[in-house]
Amino acid sequence: MTEFHKKAPVDSFSEDEKYQLKKRIFKSVHQYKRKRLMARVSIAASLIIGLGIGAKTVFFTTDKQVGTYTKLAKSLEVDSISEVSLVLQERTISVGEEDQVISYNKQSNKITIGNDKSVEKDMASVMNTLVVPYGRRTELQLSDGTKIWVNSGSKLIYPSEFKEDTRTVYLEGEAAFDVAHDKEHPFIVLTEGQEIEVLGTVFNVSSYADEPSVNTALQSGKVKISYHKPGLLTKTESVTLLPGNVASYSRHKKSIVTKADADIKKYFLWKDGLIVFKNDNLGYILNRLSKYYNVDIQIDDEELKSQKFSGYLDLKDSVGQVLELIKQSTDFEYDTKNGTSIYVHNNTKTEMPMK
Repeated sequence: MTEFHKKAPVDSFSEDEKYQLKKRIFKSVHQYKRKRLMARVSIAASLIIGLGIGAKTVFFTTDKQVGTYTKLAKSLEVDSISEVSLVLQERTISVGEEDQVISYNKQSNKITIGNDKSVEKDMASVMNTLVVPYGRRTELQLSDGTKIWVNSGSKLIYPSEFKEDTRTVYLEGEAAFDVAHDKEHPFIVLTEGQEIEVLGTVFNVSSYADEPSVNTALQSGKVKISYHKPGLLTKTESVTLLPGNVASYSRHKKSIVTKADADIKKYFLWKDGLIVFKNDNLGYILNRLSKYYNVDIQIDDEELKSQKFSGYLDLKDSVGQVLELIKQSTDFEYDTKNGTSIYVHNNTKTEMPMK
C-alpha cells in the first residue's frame, strides 16, 4: 500500500527528501477540466412536467413509488448537462459556477440562487430535482432549514415544501446532510435499496449507481437504516448508527456491515474541496477522480486496479499532476486523447485503444 499526504513545502527539504516525498504527496495546482463534449441542453418539457407530482403522491411510502422515482432519477443523465440544473414543475434553471448556494424560503414563494438571483417557486408541494454534473458541487438549503451539500454526478429529488408527516428526499450519488431538527417530522433519505431515517443530525451518504455499495457515515445524532433482506419471505431489516459509525450496504448481497471510524470527518471533506482515500484500490480511486474532474478515465489492467493507496488530495489539483505523482510509486503509464479521455495502462502498453 502506498500513502500520499500533504506535508511541509517541498522547498524546505533536501533533494533526496524531495524525491522521496514526490512518491507520496499530492501537490496543489490548478484544476484540470476536460473539453466539454456536449453543448448545454435543456431537459425535455414532458419530463419536467412529469416531475411536478401533487402533494398526495410525492412521498415514497411503497416499493412501487421508490421504483418510480428511481426511474425518474435515471432519466436525468448527468452526462447530458454541463451546468448544475434545477428542475422545477414547468421549467429548468441552469446554475452557473458563480452561484454556489440554492436556498428555499419557507416564508415566501422565492428560491434564491447565489447572492442576487431569485425565482418564484411553485406554491403546491411538488417535486423538484437538482442535477449536479461531473466536475461540479453545490449547496442546497431546503424549506425546513436542512442544508445539503451535493457532490459531483449526483441527483436529488425533493418537495418544494414539506407538508406531510415525513420529510422525504431521494438521492442518487453523494450528499452530506445537516438536518434541521423536527421531532414530529422525521427526515428520510431514500436511495436505491435502502431508507435512512433521522430526526436531526449530520451524515454523509454515497450512493453512486456504478459503485457496488451505499455508504453512510454519521458525524452526529442518530440514524436508522432500513433495507430489504432477501429470502424465501422478503423482510425488512434495520440497523441504527451512532456518531462515528459507518454503514456499508452491499447492492449485490442486500446486506449491511457497520464499523466505527475514529476519523469520521474525512467522509465530509469533499465539501471543502478535499477527498480522502484509505486503503482503496486504484480502480476505485480513478473512478472517483473521473467524477470529481469530469474526465473519462479508463483502466483495463486488473493488477493495476487492485493496488492500494491511502491519503488525501485537494480538488484544486490537476488530475494530470495527480496521475504523475501516483505513477512515481507504482508501475503504470497513461495517455490522454483529445483532452477528454485518459487511458491508464501498464508499461507494456503504449497506445490508447481506439473505439
